[in-house]
Amino acid sequence: MTDAAPHHEPPSAHLWAELGRACHHPLRLLGELASRVRNDDILTTAAALAYYFFFSIFPLLLFVLALTTPLPVQGLETWLLDNARQSLPGEAFALIDGTVRGLLATPRGGLLSLGGGLALWTASAAFAALMNGLNRAYRVRDPRPWWHARLYAIGLTVALSL
Repeated sequence: MTDAAPHHEPPSAHLWAELGRACHHPLRLLGELASRVRNDDILTTAAALAYYFFFSIFPLLLFVLALTTPLPVQGLETWLLDNARQSLPGEAFALIDGTVRGLLATPRGGLLSLGGGLALWTASAAFAALMNGLNRAYRVRDPRPWWHARLYAIGLTVALSL
């Protein structure tokens, strides 16, 4: 009679063992991978995430730039423009530079709330797409109504921002 408790492996150990067995048959593994990518519509989800995250950059910049007008943040405008100059083509930088300087020349309180709201909405759209993609990948049907899932995505966006 032994006093040893039964040994339980963590759930991930089973997945690693299954991956190890699958690597013995690489053609079958690649076929299964291609099938899962197609069935779960991974490429569309990846495109949606890239679009939403890219789309949320511009309202975020609008919000940050509008925030620099009422707050005495020294050097933020110069830092942002220097980084933009290094990473953008010359014509695109000239357009951004003119827009940024025009926004900062006139304090606009409404621009701060508009930029914050747009940044929150577009970033939460990216989180909603991520939640949808994870639901597809794990083959889970989300029972919540769309507005409840969107509120959850907004909450995640705010929590991550903080």
